[in-house]
Amino acid sequence: MTDFTSSSKDAIIAYAAEHANLNRKIPRAKGAWRVIPNLYLGNAAAAGDAATLRQLKVTAVQSVGPRSEKVCREVADTLTLMRVAIQDDDEAHILPFLEEACAWINAELAKEDGVVLVHCRGGMNRSATMVAAFLVWKFPGMTAAEAIAVVRQARPAARFGRGEEGVLQRDLRQWELDCAVARER
Repeated sequence: MTDFTSSSKDAIIAYAAEHANLNRKIPRAKGAWRVIPNLYLGNAAAAGDAATLRQLKVTAVQSVGPRSEKVCREVADTLTLMRVAIQDDDEAHILPFLEEACAWINAELAKEDGVVLVHCRGGMNRSATMVAAFLVWKFPGMTAAEAIAVVRQARPAARFGRGEEGVLQRDLRQWELDCAVARER
């Protein structure tokens, strides 16, 4: 398996293109889509299903929503959990949450056998934006547009809010600029 802890954005983009059909081959992984090794984008059904969490060997769950979606009680005690309390609203900004949330995902992935599921209710807007933001943060030079394309390779239904002029995509483009400035320091 490729080590993505020090990979380039080009390696991530190539991985996504090569593995676009991989998610169709994950048997019975209800509501979870692999974006890169050990990082899954999902919906509330995935977070609430013990069989899915076990099958994917999830060790950490980030719930992106106004209330904590129910992570399966059967396995919750074995997981590291983070809640990102952003409203499920077309005007809600995700930008204020990105730095802490991306650092948390990175720390969880860096753990031995760390596997992270980032989810919201539908797995199409808030959590998709969070995963794209992580890719921009983690892989220098990756643009918001490239990160969106990588996420859509895994989860074609990902919407990232209301298109290019929506708040989530505007926040993601601002995050790209913020990450570039931070790297220059």
